[in-house]
Amino acid sequence: MHRITMDMDISDMHWKIKGTSKFTRKGASILGVIYFFLFAGTIMWTTVVYALPSLYPESTEGGKIHYFLVVFLWGNMLANYCLCCTTKSFYMDHEPKHVPEHWNYCLPCGRHLPPRAHHCLYCDRCVLKRDHHCFFTGSCVGYFNQRRFVIFNLYTCLSAVHVLGLLLPYLEILNGPTMERLLSYIFPVTVYEWYVGYMPTSTVLVVLEVYVCAVACIGCGGLFGWQIMIIRDGQTSYEAVKNIKRYNFGRIQNLREVFGPYWGLNFVFPVWTKLPGNGIDWTHTKTVKGY
Repeated sequence: MHRITMDMDISDMHWKIKGTSKFTRKGASILGVIYFFLFAGTIMWTTVVYALPSLYPESTEGGKIHYFLVVFLWGNMLANYCLCCTTKSFYMDHEPKHVPEHWNYCLPCGRHLPPRAHHCLYCDRCVLKRDHHCFFTGSCVGYFNQRRFVIFNLYTCLSAVHVLGLLLPYLEILNGPTMERLLSYIFPVTVYEWYVGYMPTSTVLVVLEVYVCAVACIGCGGLFGWQIMIIRDGQTSYEAVKNIKRYNFGRIQNLREVFGPYWGLNFVFPVWTKLPGNGIDWTHTKTVKGY
């Protein structure tokens, strides 16, 4: 008898959202995408239009290096973001005539699922090698787009570090030496000084962007580290939490399974290499309690 799974994935806490409407679930992802583009566009505008020209004229050697870094880092970040959004890992195949014994059964979809596939209540679809649902990309991270998500987090972290290195000295131009005004940059104090007219709106926006970049650096850096760790061990986030280790093919093969045969090139620019598998057939099929 095939085992039935309700896909109560602890990473998304499905048990809390089963009662919400489909519109609400979709709306959460839409708001995440809007948030990303709103802050990314604002920070890019401030960096390129105001901070860089004030700190490093484009004609100088330092200016050229920083303009190149903006194009390279932000180009990779946005390219991988778009590819993560548009590359889907949905399980599209029809019900097989002979269902393998180790496959699960998805109650919401009413069909059997291959190993490592799970149903996402946000996408309302079954996802191959599902890791989690990302609200900032509005899509599930699974077999075919995990590499895009990982590299997107890497370049978001690097871009945030680079922008912080530009906005902090630019803030000194706007508001004087940072150490002398350090108390003013505690955000409630910043808002108060803006309210009483001590700090102009443009400076408050730069302070807000500094906070956003710091959070992005820590958050995306942490996500990148976590993803590399579980990829190294041949796991998804669900499998890591459940301590499932039956898909570990060795570190190099694990990297190739996610990033493709020329896996190192993904860290330089987006490549279009085909992945070695299909997300459906897996060598290790022994049933493990808790999966």
